[in-house]
Amino acid sequence: MKNYTRKTNRPKRSKHGGSLELRGNTYIARWMVNGKRFSATTGETDKAEAEKWLARKLANVRATDIKAKSKKQVETLQLQKAAQLDGAILQAERERDAALDNLPTVALAGIEAELRAVIENKVSENTAATYTRTVRQFVEWMGENHPEAEDANQVSEAMARQYFDHMAATRRADTHNVARVNLAHTWKILSERYRIKANPWKAIRPVKKDAAVRRTLTRDELARIAATLPGQYRTVFFVGCFTGLRLSDAATLEWEAIDLAAGSITLRPVKTARTSGRWVHLPIVPEFYAVLSAIPAEMRHGYVAPEIAEKYKTSRAWLSQEYTAYFRKAGVKTQTEDGDGKSDRKPARNVVGFHSLRHTFVSIAANAGVPFQIVQSIVGHSAAKMTEHYFHENREATALAFQKFPALFGGKTMPAALPNNGGDVIDAEVVEIGTVEPTAKRLAALDAAIADILANADGAEREAAAARLADAARELQKGANTGA
Repeated sequence: MKNYTRKTNRPKRSKHGGSLELRGNTYIARWMVNGKRFSATTGETDKAEAEKWLARKLANVRATDIKAKSKKQVETLQLQKAAQLDGAILQAERERDAALDNLPTVALAGIEAELRAVIENKVSENTAATYTRTVRQFVEWMGENHPEAEDANQVSEAMARQYFDHMAATRRADTHNVARVNLAHTWKILSERYRIKANPWKAIRPVKKDAAVRRTLTRDELARIAATLPGQYRTVFFVGCFTGLRLSDAATLEWEAIDLAAGSITLRPVKTARTSGRWVHLPIVPEFYAVLSAIPAEMRHGYVAPEIAEKYKTSRAWLSQEYTAYFRKAGVKTQTEDGDGKSDRKPARNVVGFHSLRHTFVSIAANAGVPFQIVQSIVGHSAAKMTEHYFHENREATALAFQKFPALFGGKTMPAALPNNGGDVIDAEVVEIGTVEPTAKRLAALDAAIADILANADGAEREAAAARLADAARELQKGANTGA
């Protein structure tokens, strides 16, 4: 049987080819894409124009096809790379698991000892004690609630969440969050030496911190506390009252930082030394000058309170608790009524402690009319350029502003018994505390500071600072004229 091929006058179409057909006076274009036929009128009666129309259409078809092909190639390549990456990850996990299987396990009961062996001599004793105490508390809880878990690798995320639910119900937020970080870091450290395939603490989120509840102390409370404190405890207490320094800086204050002649203290606080590293310059108010000058000259070397400095180095928490105990002994309520610390309720929160002296210093200075920017520069709450430049460079203005700081312990005189460096109380001559008369030099320095601020004013904040300094200058001048 013969094979007959149908003959046609239409040209053969390529993948991106087309043809024209004259219908009446208008040319019709035909083309094919992926096996589908398409046709459309060109609207042209001239063949040359119709061919241009068809050429443009076919060019668009080819561009679309190339774009689709390129996209498909990219997707294919991405899938291939993803498969390769998955394979590499799977291989790495298999190798890690194989390496882990060769490591020994670490029993929960032995975690504390193993952790201390790893971090010994690498961190401070206080840090090591904090970590080991956190681990010990968790291990004790596990023994009571999940005795079936014998090693660290058997602690699941569900157990970790259950433990922190318990912590959230019985501990303050800060304690909860510190324990979370310590335990997560402990598991990370031990996973480098022992068979621990997962860190159950990584998924635990920190809880919202308790609202700050520290309060300031009244002058009556300050007087009662001062009368209760012995020896160097009282010295450091005065440092906190008259400078607003934190316990870390008050306990370790050195005579080298004190310039009695200039009436100032210059030091770099422990906290800012770790961050900004900036220095602060504290004016010595008249009442505090009486405290320092009453200490015999032969004892003005090294730490102002050496015994307290050594106690701080041994245990900051212990020293802080000692001060809180003295506050309670003076009849000052130091805790809230939130709980008794023995039930499932949260333990009582401290509302008064040594840090309250910092709040008290800021409050008294503000109420006395000391410009806010100067208070910021003293306590180190702000790193604003204006505070740094104007109030650290113009220390005369700062000293003058703090002449308004009121006497806290007896007005014109200090008690005759003052603490020395030996921890006992000695008889000291009563030191008169008069108001330092504003000299022409100091007033000129204050005026210069005001002019400097106004010359470089950058908004209402600086103008307000200049206005407050101007008020201070007028008050000082008035006091000088009246002989106050």
